[in-house]
Amino acid sequence: MAGSSRADHLVARAPEQAWKRRSAGDGAKGRRLYDWAVAELPVDDDTTPAGWQRWLLVRRQITSEDTEPEPACSLCFAPAGTTDDELVSVAGARWAIEECFQTAKNEVGLDHYQVRRYDAWYRHITLAMLAAAFLAVTAATAPKALEAGSSRSPAPEIRRLLAHLIHTPPSLSLTRIWSGWRRRHQYRSQQAHYQRRHLQHNEVLLEYQ
Repeated sequence: MAGSSRADHLVARAPEQAWKRRSAGDGAKGRRLYDWAVAELPVDDDTTPAGWQRWLLVRRQITSEDTEPEPACSLCFAPAGTTDDELVSVAGARWAIEECFQTAKNEVGLDHYQVRRYDAWYRHITLAMLAAAFLAVTAATAPKALEAGSSRSPAPEIRRLLAHLIHTPPSLSLTRIWSGWRRRHQYRSQQAHYQRRHLQHNEVLLEYQ
């Protein structure tokens, strides 16, 4: 592809055979399938290192024929020879990265700072990420007795356990029993919530059929 053009104009001119159905990774409801198209872009020798290439990566939702999906475009820069599947895999990692940042914001206050100097911001972010890493590792290595009937991300429960042990006289056996009950209850509540949403979704589909 030579010359210059707007990304949406290139997408509009893309033939149907340019779109390939690929998975962007596993999500909460299974594989995240989208239609993807990749176009190789011209390289500026003055600004592009040797052996590197640029691509336009386009993702569109899988919808019914009477609905026109809005494409999402990404500009990719990678070593020459990078495959389309590798570009799609890296683009799909964005959801996991965003989920990690959201978890860090909710659990350890990653975004709870009011600073004006870089060193103060750096200290806060470093400590917050260290705390998030500790919670993730502790949750991943938790005893199986605590993980029985738990949700996918027990980091909030680990944080509550630490707060309980720090601010109250420690009683490990009672704390583990209390934590196991909480997590089993959370798991049952989560499954009931997903089941109710699934039934509501099916009812909506039946109404439109």
